[in-house]
Amino acid sequence: MDTLRPHKCTVPPCKGASQGQTAFLYGALTHIALGTGGIKPCVSSFVQMKFSFLNWFFFAINMGAILGITPLVYIQDAAGFGWGFGIHAAAAICSIVILLAGLRYYRFKMPMGSPFTRFLQVMVASTMNHLNRVHLENDQTRLYEVETTRKLPHTPQYRTRVSIFYLDTDQYGTFKVFFNTLQKTSNRWRICTVTQVEEFKSFIRVLPVWASTIALSVSYAQLSTFFLSQANIMDRTLGTHFKIPAGSVPVFSAITLILVPIYEKFIVPSLRNIIGHHRGVTSLQRMGVGLFVLIFAMASAALVERKRRDHKSLKMSVFWLLPQFFLMGAAEVFTYVGQLEFFYDEATDGTRSFS
Repeated sequence: MDTLRPHKCTVPPCKGASQGQTAFLYGALTHIALGTGGIKPCVSSFVQMKFSFLNWFFFAINMGAILGITPLVYIQDAAGFGWGFGIHAAAAICSIVILLAGLRYYRFKMPMGSPFTRFLQVMVASTMNHLNRVHLENDQTRLYEVETTRKLPHTPQYRTRVSIFYLDTDQYGTFKVFFNTLQKTSNRWRICTVTQVEEFKSFIRVLPVWASTIALSVSYAQLSTFFLSQANIMDRTLGTHFKIPAGSVPVFSAITLILVPIYEKFIVPSLRNIIGHHRGVTSLQRMGVGLFVLIFAMASAALVERKRRDHKSLKMSVFWLLPQFFLMGAAEVFTYVGQLEFFYDEATDGTRSFS
């Protein structure tokens, strides 16, 4: 293991990492990024998505985060990164074993292929039919569809030229032969099914909502970067002997987990009686509340940073960061769960994990 990292430097000048050691480090970090990216879209779409479940799903993953940023960070600081990453690797192995243990109880659906390919087929077919001056038809009996998947109904929004047959109405026999031939060839780069087109339409419809939540992603990135930099240079003393590790400070945002049972057991029933919506509020309204709270979280961070810079001679307590962490966590509780609800409701069968 000592060959994978530079030798400990006692007397400068220090010898830097070799090319092999640097490559190994970035390779390991890339694997972590790929693993995290693979887990994120699969965990939430793997299970049955219900409103109450999404709240407790968020509660469960943040309980794991609390363990990761409190005792494990302390062990990492005390014993080194080897122990920190090792314990997390062991936890990941245990989670895989638990997942495989329930394999025979899961309900499986046949994969529908990559949504990117289906979207690209719609765009290519639409462009080619447009260049070939294919006319739009109002007769829905001329729309191309197959019986292999759950069909989506045709909608007039975003009218395209990708799933119609360009034939005269007095040539019904020719139309029928052409339809059967096309089903056999299944050239989706020339003509797409109605379901495929509607799937692409549903993706386009949710893009503005997705774009509105970029603000949360950008701001939430500050929690593990700028906020931690603030904590690292502030007074983290707790009591007389214990010093809070800088990596454990995000626990301030994790304590917003108390909002989940409060929201589920008290706020939702009250709003349901007042508004009449079965969820208390719609997913879009919930996302709006989260983005509104986000404004105050970032404003609090700006005020604390300004105060810290104006009083550099006075080392401020890390507990000044509590409001911004708590508000950021509250914004995530509302917006993140609202996102899952909205995308799951609006997405089609083949695009839920992608959404």
